[in-house]
Amino acid sequence: MSNGKSSHGGGLSPVGIENLKIAIVKQAADDYVDLRGGFAVETADCNVKEIKRFFHSDWYSLLSKVNPDYILEELERTVSYTHLTLPTIYSV
Repeated sequence: MSNGKSSHGGGLSPVGIENLKIAIVKQAADDYVDLRGGFAVETADCNVKEIKRFFHSDWYSLLSKVNPDYILEELERTVSYTHLTLPTIYSV
C-alpha cells in the first residue's frame, strides 16, 4: 500500500513531484495574468518581464514540455478577455 512517499527516505512520490511542477508553472501563470491586468500581487516578487524570462528558461523546460510561447499567448488572451468582461460585470 502506498502512503504517497517514495521508498527511499520519505521524499516526494512521482505524482507529488508532477503536482509540484504544475503548481510552480500555474503560480507563474496566475502572477503573469494578475500583473498584466494591473493588479497588485503581494506574493509575487517579480514583474512581467521576469515571468516571461522564466517561461523561456531552462528551469521552465525542466518543469513543462508545453511551448512557452503558446502559454504566453494563452495568458495574453486571458488578460484581454478579463479586461473586456470586467467592466460589464461591474456596470450593474
